[in-house]
Amino acid sequence: MSRQVKVPPAARRPLRREGLPFWELNFRLLASLLLLSPLRRGRALLWHLDTMGVRTVPLTVVISGLLGFTGVFLAHGKFEGLYRPALPTLLGRVFIEQVAPLVTTFLVVGRSVVSMTAELASMRIAREIDSLEIIGEDPVDFLLLPRVLALLAALPALTVFALFAAMAGGWLADWRHPGGAEFGRFAREFFGVGSPRFLGVAVAVRPWMLALALAKAAVSAWAVVAIGGYFGLRARGEEEEGVGRAVRRSVAWCLVGVTVINLLFAVVFHG
Repeated sequence: MSRQVKVPPAARRPLRREGLPFWELNFRLLASLLLLSPLRRGRALLWHLDTMGVRTVPLTVVISGLLGFTGVFLAHGKFEGLYRPALPTLLGRVFIEQVAPLVTTFLVVGRSVVSMTAELASMRIAREIDSLEIIGEDPVDFLLLPRVLALLAALPALTVFALFAAMAGGWLADWRHPGGAEFGRFAREFFGVGSPRFLGVAVAVRPWMLALALAKAAVSAWAVVAIGGYFGLRARGEEEEGVGRAVRRSVAWCLVGVTVINLLFAVVFHG
């Protein structure tokens, strides 16, 4: 008598070649997070934390430092007399509220989300995603959740690295001018210690501004992984064409999504 093979529950469901709706993908990500699935993905989480976070630090530091140097260099040339007293704090506010979260997110999109989308699209076209479902693994839980958690930790940390790099670059540009601030004073004013004024208005950085920038980075981290996973899991067609189409759409919508998130934070918290 032939032996009856027990089929995992996932194999009894019809496989969805068209992928998940965006809302359902986010719902399943949140459900996996609340069910403590990360405890079963520790090794994958550490690996993605290294590839998406640690290895992005040098690029983040270099680009942010150059942006800080450029900003102070141009400010000295245009607003020497009026701008100088509040220059470090103005630079700090611009970077904390806008530049640092956007730059780090765009770097992660270009460096990590592109490769993630291409990997998922290749797996979908090669039917490896179907194989995961047949053996009872949820692709969202298995493939996307470790990436989301890694980037939720990495992107705020990268934002902090970007701020310190921008501060150092700005100080170098300020130091080379006569009367430039010494490093300790420039750093204190950059992060809002004191109450400098510009055109009669207090421009000091507040702690809630830094907390808001880190929250914006965390929301952007969730969004870009969800968008990249959405397009990667919906890939179809021949491998070269399908992967390329998924990556193009993923990058475009990630940039749109991050810009919209930045706009919403500005309207809600600064409007």
